[in-house]
Amino acid sequence: MPESVTIGLCAFILIMLWFLRPKGGDSKQLQGGELDAILNLCQENPKLIERVSLLDTYGKEVVCELKLRNADAVRVAKGSSATEKWLMLKALKAETPLPEYLLENE
Repeated sequence: MPESVTIGLCAFILIMLWFLRPKGGDSKQLQGGELDAILNLCQENPKLIERVSLLDTYGKEVVCELKLRNADAVRVAKGSSATEKWLMLKALKAETPLPEYLLENE
């Protein structure tokens, strides 16, 4: 097989793998009442928070992901509100007061 055909075939395979890659996250996006219930639960008992992450997804969208003890990870915010939720949940987990600008925005 000529070298150019081999290179073309390898490039084609890599491109196909790129298009067939997983595009979604593993965590579920919370909405409305579920989100409020989880956030209230975290405010009442911050020790339930196992992990809070700020993630960049394949679609280049920033999301805030929350993992509670004995529960699956869930996405609690996306876009510009993700950073605000992330800071709030990090402060709750550390049991420190919220930053002043977050208190003013509530």
